[in-house]
Amino acid sequence: MGKYNLGEATTQLNINMSDNELYVDSASARSLQDDIERQLEAIQGSLNKINTLMNQAVAGKAVVGSYAEAFKGWAKKCSSQAITAKEKADSFKYKYSNDVKQYTMDLLDSRIAELENQIASIDE
Repeated sequence: MGKYNLGEATTQLNINMSDNELYVDSASARSLQDDIERQLEAIQGSLNKINTLMNQAVAGKAVVGSYAEAFKGWAKKCSSQAITAKEKADSFKYKYSNDVKQYTMDLLDSRIAELENQIASIDE
C-alpha cells in the first residue's frame, strides 16, 4: 500500500470562539464519544476481516505470483492498521477522560484563586 499525504488540517474555529476558553460539555459529549469508539471498533473489525480474506485468497490460490505477494503485503498492512485502530481507541478514551478531569481541576483552581482574592480584599 502506498503512503498518502492528506495535508495539514484546515479546520478552523468559529471567529467568536477562543482557543483558551473552549471546552466540551462532558455530559452532552458522551454520545459522541460512544460513537467515535464504536466507529474505531468497526474500522478495526473491518481491517481484520480484510486481512483474513486476503490471506484466504492467497492460501486458496485465487491469486498467484506478484498478485499473491501484493495480497500478502496488503493483508499484513491491514493487520498492523487494525492494531493501530485499537490503540487509537484506547488512547482516545484515556485522553478524553484526562481532559475532562483536568478541565474540572482548572475550574476549581480558578474558583479558589478568585475566592482567595476576595478574601484578601476583605482583609485590606
